Amino acid sequence: MLDSAVSSSGPSERYLSISSLNPYVHRWQIKARVVDKSPLQTTKNNSRFFHVDITDSAVYCFSRGRVNVANKRFSTLSNNYELSFSADSDIKPAEDDGSIHAKRSLCTMPLRNIFNSTRECPFPTDVLAVVVEVQPISSVTARSSGEELKRRVLKVRDKSQVEMEVSLWGEQVDSITESAPLPQVYGLTGLNIRDWRGARSASTTKSSQIIKAGAGLLSSEEEESAAEMLQWYTTTGSSLSFHNMSRGGPPSEGASNERKPVQEMSIKDIKDKNEPGTYAFIAQVRRIYWKPRQQQQQSQQPQQDIYAYAACPTCRKKLHEDAANEYSCYPCNTSHVTPDWRYMLLASFIDATGSLSCRCFADMGQSLLGSPASEVRGWSAEKKEIFFDWQSILKNSFRVLVKAEFDNYNGEQRMRYTALRVDMMDPHSLALLLYQQIKTAVPTITDFAESKKSKFQESDSGLQREPKRSVIEAH
Repeated sequence: MLDSAVSSSGPSERYLSISSLNPYVHRWQIKARVVDKSPLQTTKNNSRFFHVDITDSAVYCFSRGRVNVANKRFSTLSNNYELSFSADSDIKPAEDDGSIHAKRSLCTMPLRNIFNSTRECPFPTDVLAVVVEVQPISSVTARSSGEELKRRVLKVRDKSQVEMEVSLWGEQVDSITESAPLPQVYGLTGLNIRDWRGARSASTTKSSQIIKAGAGLLSSEEEESAAEMLQWYTTTGSSLSFHNMSRGGPPSEGASNERKPVQEMSIKDIKDKNEPGTYAFIAQVRRIYWKPRQQQQQSQQPQQDIYAYAACPTCRKKLHEDAANEYSCYPCNTSHVTPDWRYMLLASFIDATGSLSCRCFADMGQSLLGSPASEVRGWSAEKKEIFFDWQSILKNSFRVLVKAEFDNYNGEQRMRYTALRVDMMDPHSLALLLYQQIKTAVPTITDFAESKKSKFQESDSGLQREPKRSVIEAH
């Protein structure tokens, strides 16, 4: 694409509309306006490329390209096809005669729809939301390359009463600073949505743009929506409660447009289905795996806690402990951190049909056990054994919402279950549920009588009754 020929366009050339392109069209030429261009990128084999978004900035004529089916996992545009150009392609500037009036618009999603989306993560999207917080720049070391990257975190909200954290990377951290007046509506394009144990967050990519509302870079409809959103937030929205999707779990019950409840299934049916997805079941705790393996217990080293980990209070990532028992957070580039102890449990649940092992992190573990991890760590070994092995099992019934996904372990693919929500059921709710299950499984005498009665009525209505004879016959 970079080495394409550049020449002026002739007046008699004919152009094909972008909507008419497909893999079966040959020898085509389009005239389009470039509305977005990504930075120049270099691959491992020293090839260089960049991508552009075009509509029917500068106007160019494109020809001798290749039409491919669009991979919508990496683009927010609604186009069905995408074009690729090589050194044999022809790209030449054209005179902007004003015939191309189209302008790129954001393909936005409400924050609640992002949180509830069933699309496979990561997926791209655009967002139009109110920025309510701008955090300072921090340094993060990339694991793959060891390169030190600059990062800034924004907190954005919209009318769906959901809050999302957006990470800006590289030079994009300078597009908005701590001194920027807030709240302010921004359009964020090309965000990459990631899911981690039920919590979702967004990150910018190299082609992302941070567009301030009112700067003239948004369409008239988007500017109108941005002004309406800002007015709503300053007058009403700032006093409402917002669900932070970075913490996982469903939104609060007071919010509107909640997730549809997942129908409970038996553990056997969930395991027999053997498909990724979100499931719910009601069961009791059979066992909690809180001790190391037997080999580790017999070693001379002191026993480590495998049911909890030291987390950073800011980013909630695992802290690194040095020889002096000091904790450091590599993502936040801070040392001497006071850890926030969070659960990392493997629990086995059981119902009448079978058992299922499920991972419970952070708040899910506390909902299951009822005590914070920081408190449990201070107990003696005897008290922990009583708590985990006796007090916590077969005591209460829980409604557990889990996420099932495939995982590779030693070359073998198996299903892994992670708790998204754990709710202890009170005796009244449990009794009502058992009553409904029994009523469904065993019809009552009243139901049996009603069914028989309806059958008799149907059979009687089909019979034609004979007319009654008169008692007194005329002579």
